[in-house]
Amino acid sequence: MSTKGPNLIEGEAEGVIEFLLDYAKKNSKKDFNLKVQELKHLFVGAPDPIYHMNRIRWNMRKEMNDAGIKFKCLGDSYNFTIENFEEPEEVMTSSSSQVIYGSENIETSTNYQDEFIPPFWFSDLIATLKCGDKPILIGPHGCGKSRILEEAYKFLGRKMFRVALGESRDPADLIGTKEIVNENGVPVTKFVGGILTQAMQEGQGIILDEYDMCSPMMIAAFNKIMEPGIEMTLQTEKGLETFRPHPKTLIAATSNTWGKGDYSGEYSGAQKQNDSAWDRIRPKIPCGYDEAVEEMLIRRFLPIPVVNALYNNSVDINKTGIVRLIRDAIKDPMNPLEDVLSFRSILWFAHRWNVLKWHKGMFYMLQDFKEENKESIALIIKNRLGQNFAPSRNDYNSREQNYIPNMESEIRKQSPGFLD
Repeated sequence: MSTKGPNLIEGEAEGVIEFLLDYAKKNSKKDFNLKVQELKHLFVGAPDPIYHMNRIRWNMRKEMNDAGIKFKCLGDSYNFTIENFEEPEEVMTSSSSQVIYGSENIETSTNYQDEFIPPFWFSDLIATLKCGDKPILIGPHGCGKSRILEEAYKFLGRKMFRVALGESRDPADLIGTKEIVNENGVPVTKFVGGILTQAMQEGQGIILDEYDMCSPMMIAAFNKIMEPGIEMTLQTEKGLETFRPHPKTLIAATSNTWGKGDYSGEYSGAQKQNDSAWDRIRPKIPCGYDEAVEEMLIRRFLPIPVVNALYNNSVDINKTGIVRLIRDAIKDPMNPLEDVLSFRSILWFAHRWNVLKWHKGMFYMLQDFKEENKESIALIIKNRLGQNFAPSRNDYNSREQNYIPNMESEIRKQSPGFLD
């Protein structure tokens, strides 16, 4: 029986092409992947996803080529490339001054190798920076707080300066102090600006990382620059002078906790901050792990079955992804593991997949957890992948425990449908 699907009805190919071109324009992408289910609404009379797939593959090939759209099948999705794609100009809404962003990504020129997919509140961050506010992004480690600020500064055309406050102990290091310097062989006392005031003089975008790791007295030294209309009075060799930064200066911060100290034990360096100082930095933007964004990012590095094995959001507990199962256990209100599975850990696993594969990659990812939780998390993985499976470094010695010569076939045998 042929699986090429029913013949096309009039205008069906044109509808798919229009959808793909519109999708590329809205998301500023010439190359993108779409699952067949995302295209389902464009077809008429196709009884199942296999027919949807083949109606593109066989019945629309000529129309797609004529429209300059290349495509290839990737299992349960298609990769589309728009050959004559033109970058859209920045678009403004008629009702507000906020920029409209694509839901997939925006261009980045930072040094990260992973594409940037902005969170849904990215336009709020841009708007509040333009207003001169000093926002702080608060959330667990590895959820992308600093990266988001770097991308925001890049979008606004600012050079970026980033300082880890957890490493700073003296306000003079950041703001400056009087020092004896050599001028034409003569020692003179002169005010030397710190790294923060120098960045402000140049109108850079400043990121104050680990804001909650800094001592309250150190944070209090920033009170003046955190208020509207930035200016500071500095003691220089000429006496008291008012320092007014470049008007394009932007300041934002990141924090793991909410300025009230840390009771979880996860961030032992976090301190209870002075409320007056903490009140000066706003808005306070909560951040977290966005599993939908994480899944889109790791699709660049992992086969689709592996992505599904990590992130499947099925209501069937026997098909739920490993990442979701572990995070559910961490958040379990009855018996929480009190731990963190950061996206950095998952991204490392994805980057090293071709080298380490399943059980070695999981073994090293397991080392990110607290010692008392490793056994419980290993059990979650074993229950999901199969009882013969365990995170292990043993992929060569058949006489030792946990040796499994062919992990994929073994997992498929023990957990039918899990990798599909």
